[in-house]
Amino acid sequence: MPVYNLPDGQKVSGRARVTCWFDHHQDTLTIPKNTLPRMSAERLAQLEITVTPDPPKPPPKPPTHEQMAVRVQAERKRRLELGFQYDFGMMEDGVTPDPRGIHTIGTTEADWVGWDEVINLANALIDVGDTASTIDIVTDTGPASVTAPEWQAIMLAGAADRQVIWAKSFELQTMDPIPENFEDDSYWS
Repeated sequence: MPVYNLPDGQKVSGRARVTCWFDHHQDTLTIPKNTLPRMSAERLAQLEITVTPDPPKPPPKPPTHEQMAVRVQAERKRRLELGFQYDFGMMEDGVTPDPRGIHTIGTTEADWVGWDEVINLANALIDVGDTASTIDIVTDTGPASVTAPEWQAIMLAGAADRQVIWAKSFELQTMDPIPENFEDDSYWS
């Protein structure tokens, strides 16, 4: 808040009590709070009140390396939770597109709770040599049925995308300083 320099030498920033002379006797006048800030520059000059403006605020301190590393970790988490695209490709004949098409595999924390169940079932099927039974899943795109080896292929495709995100986050955290624009895609690919 600016400081108001009154003619009697007082320096006030809010409510003020001013000693004045009226008809040859001294009186005290109270200036209510917020009155001075609402006065025009012309009115203040008429009353011989000058204004000392607020000093400029110092620039904010730059975040510490540790604070920036926490931000990088939050960005990593956000990117890991975006999910990934999986293309089921072609049928065995190599000509006909797989009717399941392209699915978005969700990867939020809640998604991973469900995917852990699928991973455990797929691993159990593979352990007993069953590569033909299907597992019904629901992706962000919709329902699909997959075999255990197909599920493993989906997990491998996702891991390839996710490992880049993990690696880039570690790389960013070792930089000193960590770039302010670390969220830019160029740092993550």
